[in-house]
Amino acid sequence: MGKKANFKREYTQMLQAHDCRGQSKHAAKMENLKAAKENNTPYQPVRGIYSTATLDTYKKACSQFSNFLRETHPEVKRFRDGQQYIAEWLTSMENSHSAWTLTTYAEGVCCAYSIQKSDIDFKFPQRKRENIIRSRDKLSQRDSAPKYADAKLFCTATGARRGGITKVRKEDIRQRDDGTYEVFFREKNNMCGWRQVLPEYQEEVLRIFRESPGYKMPNGEIRLFPKSALPQELHSCRAEYCCRLYEYYENQNTFSTGEIYYCRGNMKGLSFDKGILAECSKQMFHSRLDVIVSNYLYMFK
Repeated sequence: MGKKANFKREYTQMLQAHDCRGQSKHAAKMENLKAAKENNTPYQPVRGIYSTATLDTYKKACSQFSNFLRETHPEVKRFRDGQQYIAEWLTSMENSHSAWTLTTYAEGVCCAYSIQKSDIDFKFPQRKRENIIRSRDKLSQRDSAPKYADAKLFCTATGARRGGITKVRKEDIRQRDDGTYEVFFREKNNMCGWRQVLPEYQEEVLRIFRESPGYKMPNGEIRLFPKSALPQELHSCRAEYCCRLYEYYENQNTFSTGEIYYCRGNMKGLSFDKGILAECSKQMFHSRLDVIVSNYLYMFK
């Protein structure tokens, strides 16, 4: 077996030691948060690989690092012995890769070696939202096709992720005590639950459930949308949902606490009520207020 194959076998085994697929990362976060509060200790971030996509990304990072080791440090005979060169590898990519890519690659390799990013002698560049290159502020010509209209409307009305939309069944809607509606979603990392439909979209969402022919799965489930019915870009729809949901809760004055979250960076000058942010975070299946602000509420800018 050659050196390349040996390295691949090693880092694959090292990553598999952290394989938590099939478990809920959200539940693990909540458990750690509960333990931190009960014991009055700092919150411990959740470690582990909870999705196949993450595993594939980490394998890609380890593969590139193993290529670097073989080309730059041929004296390293085993992948396990290359930890000391992680910082050198990241430095070699600093001018050609974004801050997000460097962080993701570092996370993957650190996972294999069971270490933290802080254990690496490397200064990670600051990640700023305005530096992200993406199609979240404008739709492509493909996405503007009429056949995607219902899927985009549904995402704007419910804030669903792509994977969540494709798993919605014909019976996954119910009316709440206040007269509004909510839809049940099953999303990544085993996150599932009821998410509120924006009141201004209720009639359209009911129409979609009523008129959609659906498609039958091998297990007999009738689902609303096949993958082919979804446009490429849905993040802007999720962001619009979160912004409108925040405004709705603010007008209802149900979740307001008076505790203010003050924005920084390119969102400096904006502020949000932490109680409303917490409820929006819950509806979006997140657990951190800063994630909601930076990734969704940027549309308020």
